[in-house]
Amino acid sequence: MTGPTGGFPGGLPDLSSLLAGAKKAREDVERARAALREKRVEGRAGGGMVVATCDGTGELVSVRFEPGLLAKEEASLVEDLVVAAVRDARRRAAELERTSMAGVMGAMTGGLPIPPGLADLLR
Repeated sequence: MTGPTGGFPGGLPDLSSLLAGAKKAREDVERARAALREKRVEGRAGGGMVVATCDGTGELVSVRFEPGLLAKEEASLVEDLVVAAVRDARRRAAELERTSMAGVMGAMTGGLPIPPGLADLLR
């Protein structure tokens, strides 16, 4: 039987507290994402002949080439190295983002496992 508390142990949750908690969680996520945009990760290919740098969200920031690489190698090899370096940098950025956001998401879910896609919904 449901009484005036709606059947929730300890009564109904306070709507203003829920909204304040949601607002704080959103602000925490925004702060964490801003911090990720300031971090840098590097991906390397060809033994460091090509270095791609991404921010912590996976946005490509720069690509550097070993001096003389463009003059001595075929364009197709350099293109492949750039793709490999960018993939490596983006993989590292995704890992950084996953670790950084785990604390924020854990606070939102009360320490329960993070539901798949929750982080994507808050972007």
